[in-house]
Amino acid sequence: MQEVNLPNSDILKDIVTLRMPYGQYCGVLMSRLPNAYLEWFKRQGMPPNKLGVMMDTVYEMKLNGLDSMLRELEKQVHGDIDLSWNGY
Repeated sequence: MQEVNLPNSDILKDIVTLRMPYGQYCGVLMSRLPNAYLEWFKRQGMPPNKLGVMMDTVYEMKLNGLDSMLRELEKQVHGDIDLSWNGY
């Protein structure tokens, strides 16, 4: 039986709490980064730190159709406020 690696709960909380610190999507919640941006980083190489772990986790969750889990976590942390990003 294949072992499944689940994301650390602290990482999940950070993903829906912290914002991208730089780049085109500076200020966007990590959980709301666009797929194309995450795919570009996946090809180029994720940052070799906690930021990279968070970005890679978001990428894998979106790739595997777990966006609804991210939305539910956002709702638990932020309530029903509008978290949409009206940038680019």
